[in-house]
Amino acid sequence: MMYKRISIFASTLRARPVAEKSVVVAHVRDQVWPLVAAGQVVPVIERTLPLAEAAQAHRLIEDGTHVGKILLVT
Repeated sequence: MMYKRISIFASTLRARPVAEKSVVVAHVRDQVWPLVAAGQVVPVIERTLPLAEAAQAHRLIEDGTHVGKILLVT
């Protein structure tokens, strides 16, 4: 990100008025969920590990070289 001078901005809705939160939720429902349902927006999964290998999953996260989610499954 630093090399390309990319920035990520985020915010919570916690301090926003209920009416404003409702508008955001409606936009997500109308504009984002259809893309998720159509398979156009999908999570990036780096690796899936059994729960017994949780320590390894933590090491991978701490290493910081992964791109995507590291999932623990039972």
